[in-house]
Amino acid sequence: MSAPSLSDHLALVAAEPALAGHPVVAELVVAVDQLAIELASLREENAERRRQLARPSGNSGQPGHAGTTRVPVTPAQVAVGVEHWPHRCGQCDAALPRVEAGPAARRQVHDLPGPPPRPQWPDRCSSVRA
Repeated sequence: MSAPSLSDHLALVAAEPALAGHPVVAELVVAVDQLAIELASLREENAERRRQLARPSGNSGQPGHAGTTRVPVTPAQVAVGVEHWPHRCGQCDAALPRVEAGPAARRQVHDLPGPPPRPQWPDRCSSVRA
């Protein structure tokens, strides 16, 4: 058997003949009932968030969708190479010398095509302006 809840304790207090009908006790009963409803809602929301966190993030597409990944191009196919070196320390702002730092990390960036041209709609208001 589980321990009595706050609602159970409050119901016992409200049933006391000396406190029955007391406005403070009545307000407490209403407040506890509202808190119980809110608590149940928050527990349900928390359970949903935990279910979302438990799902694998490997495929963020539609369920059953295989997904696609771009295959990296070979270094010979690279059109533009950009080197990134820090010029100043992020902590003290001191100038940093350029030194060999070991093997370079390679990232592949794909430019998206520009937006399509806007359609040229006929000026429908020209007849109204006359």
